[in-house]
Amino acid sequence: MLEEVCIAKVATYPDAGQRLHGLRPINFIFGTNGSGKTTISRVLADTASYPTCSTIWDRGRSVETLVYNSDFVERNFTERLRGIFTLGELEAGKLQQIEEARQKVSGYLDQIDKLKLTLGTASDGTGKLGDLKRLRAAFEERCWQIKSEHDGEFKRAFEGVRNAKEKFCDRVLDEAATNASNLRALDDLRSKASSIFADGAARIAPLASFDSGRLISFESDPILEKRVVGKEDIELAPLIRRLGNSDWVRAGLHFVEGAEMPCPFCQKTMEAELLQKLNDLFDETYIADTESIDSLRDTYATRAQAILETSEAALNSGSFIDVDALRPLVDRLRAIIGLNQTHLERKRREPSSRVKLEPAGEAARAVAEIIGQANAEISRHNSLVENLIAERATLSSGNMALYL
Repeated sequence: MLEEVCIAKVATYPDAGQRLHGLRPINFIFGTNGSGKTTISRVLADTASYPTCSTIWDRGRSVETLVYNSDFVERNFTERLRGIFTLGELEAGKLQQIEEARQKVSGYLDQIDKLKLTLGTASDGTGKLGDLKRLRAAFEERCWQIKSEHDGEFKRAFEGVRNAKEKFCDRVLDEAATNASNLRALDDLRSKASSIFADGAARIAPLASFDSGRLISFESDPILEKRVVGKEDIELAPLIRRLGNSDWVRAGLHFVEGAEMPCPFCQKTMEAELLQKLNDLFDETYIADTESIDSLRDTYATRAQAILETSEAALNSGSFIDVDALRPLVDRLRAIIGLNQTHLERKRREPSSRVKLEPAGEAARAVAEIIGQANAEISRHNSLVENLIAERATLSSGNMALYL
């Protein structure tokens, strides 16, 4: 049964909304024309189409809503009927079947409510879910207690779950369900841990690398050498080109409020004809070129930043990188990139100027080469410890058997 209807920001209803509450199985709503009766029927017919409105149903169970209003008549009873509807009397037996089915549905809904009450909620600690939550907490505490007793001996095997009680318990349960290995004695596990978890025997992730080709390709972009000026066949174009101040004119147009308003260049009244000529001067080609300049500047900055971040990460990666050789190369690359970003910013401010980017390929390749050398060393190291990894995985799983 419908318990409440809230309607807001629709038709004549205010933003704060109005509520129909305390509804009963049968409700009679009356009012003058334009008072909002049809709006109520429309919201009930399709509540999803009215995001500012809502309905509340008994026990949260909505039922099929059938609405007969002017919208229904318009949809179904036009000059060409969209459907043929017949009304007749149902047999008494059919009515009895419907009533019996309704009673069954009501009984099932009551059973669902009882089962939900028995199930309870974990957050409130009620019912079976509350019991499960308490049992889980006790089991986590026991696992963590045993883990703490052996943490000093098997801390490398517990990596990833050493500081998380819940994750550690999850791993214990997962091993119980999936690990079919033979269990080992505690002393045997201790002996293996002391040998295969020795310092220096860990696998090392390769360093991130980069491709400098995209960064280098920016240097030959034709927009850098192109003098981006206004349309050549406009009457004012030769004068502005001769004065070399198209960028200044373009910037000033942003401050023009319209014809017959003060000119931002001379403060005299801006004639409509002059304003039109100035606007025509900077056509779609000019706009496209300036957008290309903006895109080049932004893309260059993004790509350059990624390369510098990768290079900085390599400097702080560990003993496999030649820091003394890499640092000056990274500094040189950063300086070149900074200078090129200055050139690109000038090109953005002055589209009519020609700029040339400093070549960054040699510096970028030198940095990438040192990172590549370090990755080759890491690859050789990882090959040496490959067999140890399998043993460590077995031992780590075996340790979990201590808790089962």
